[in-house]
Amino acid sequence: MDYRFDKEVNIPVKNVTLKGHLTVPTDARALIIFSHGSGSSRMSPRNQFVAKKLQESHFGTLLFDLLTPSEASQFENRLNIDLLAKRLAEATQWVDKVPEARNCTIGYFGASTGAASALKVASTNPRIHAVVSRGGRPDLVMNELPNVHVPTLLIVGSLDYDVLNLNKQAYSLLGGEKRIEIIEGATHLFEERDMMSQVTRSASEWFAEYLQAVSEFEKQISGLTRNDMKAIFHNRLEAGKMLAEKLKKYKSEEGVVLAVPRGGLPVAYAVAKELDFPVEIVLTKKIGHPVNKEYAIGAASLSDYFVIPHEDVSDLYIETEVKRIRKRLKKMYELYIGGKEPESVAGKTVIVIDDGIATGNTLLGTVHLLRNGNPGKIIIAAPVASPAAVRKLSRVADDVVVRITPKEFHGVGAFYKDFRQVSDDEVLFYLGKLKDIRKAS
Repeated sequence: MDYRFDKEVNIPVKNVTLKGHLTVPTDARALIIFSHGSGSSRMSPRNQFVAKKLQESHFGTLLFDLLTPSEASQFENRLNIDLLAKRLAEATQWVDKVPEARNCTIGYFGASTGAASALKVASTNPRIHAVVSRGGRPDLVMNELPNVHVPTLLIVGSLDYDVLNLNKQAYSLLGGEKRIEIIEGATHLFEERDMMSQVTRSASEWFAEYLQAVSEFEKQISGLTRNDMKAIFHNRLEAGKMLAEKLKKYKSEEGVVLAVPRGGLPVAYAVAKELDFPVEIVLTKKIGHPVNKEYAIGAASLSDYFVIPHEDVSDLYIETEVKRIRKRLKKMYELYIGGKEPESVAGKTVIVIDDGIATGNTLLGTVHLLRNGNPGKIIIAAPVASPAAVRKLSRVADDVVVRITPKEFHGVGAFYKDFRQVSDDEVLFYLGKLKDIRKAS
């Protein structure tokens, strides 16, 4: 195999220099940075085995010591996730200074405590586009997991009982696309015959899907950063007008716009006005995870609910949450809709609109609930959405239409100059204006 870079490197970080080995095959478009576990180093035979196999699959690799020898001799440093994450982030920055590697898409391969460090960095660093954890400890960064929106694969041995249970708990909190793969007969270090080969095959497939197979919408915005785009929309109304341009292809169809209250209403108003579609309110709310209410595990409506199965979420919890949500939805129904019969979606093109989509989990549940009304098509639309959310929703909706899908995504509000909360009075104002327009026409 030909290489454009294959040598020992020195990585300067604050106050110290870390030893590493950077290998970049000639045709590599992606680079995997290894974050090893406590007590390990770049010389780990397991990680070197995985790195060699990844190189054969045309990935670049960087194995490096997260600690100097003197630092590693102090046991507390080996478990200092904050320190290890900082070193990993600094090494990732250093890669951009190497001409042979700077244009590569970056993924992380973490083992044991190193997986926790990898996930911690991935929760805030937009340069990371996929993570694989081998026998990892994601439970050590539980609070950061809902902010991990990059595709994450957790590989655990079936005989690694404690770590397997911890991974199952952590899995439910991960905010992006995810999978947990349990390798039968493997213990924590995957020392059994052919077990590391299974790990490598799974990791290679995951990285190939999410790093090498870069989607078209990501290519289109590859040169943009969040700073370039953070003020791209003046307000929701302007964002709606820009979104409407991309939805004109549905203008000739019989359709209805469903707005996610409350922020989706100004956006939906501009779209509905352009398409001459009636507007309804999406009367669904997310069911939050018991550990982190902001992380959606499903959605509930007045008559039904949908939940993504989680081992650590009880039926009693779901039942209690659905009752609480329906009480709130009933008040919204009375305020926004009153005695009016909701618009039928049967056979129609249904365009569900929000002001932005981060994880997509709530809308995922909403799509499943809307299918019960037998619509002709379900289109998800928003001015801005994370790439992970677009991938996720594309699997359940007939189309996902967004104005921008920035790689650097850390919140919907960052892309608006004016992102003030929409009041109930504003919702009623926009609904009233649309009724007047339709009556006049």
